[in-house]
Amino acid sequence: YIFANGYLTEVGMKNATGWMTLGQFSEIFFMLALPFFTKRFGIKKVLLLGLVTAAIRYGFFIYGSADEYFCYALLFLGILLHGVSYDFYYVT
Repeated sequence: YIFANGYLTEVGMKNATGWMTLGQFSEIFFMLALPFFTKRFGIKKVLLLGLVTAAIRYGFFIYGSADEYFCYALLFLGILLHGVSYDFYYVT
């Protein structure tokens, strides 16, 4: 996540630092929801979900760009998936 701002700026996203705040809000939300998901689904499934969403997130960053509306939306979805992938894998 350290180099995300530089990458997003490089692919043409304007105000990337401001938009990355959405990922922080997502992280706060899923941090608070983590005990519910762990109790409901178990630790193994939560870890697996974290890994899967991390792979999807990086896929969105690979195919996302600021050239087209759909590709720009992929960048936003990648930013929003930061909370799930970080909390469900690294924090768990």
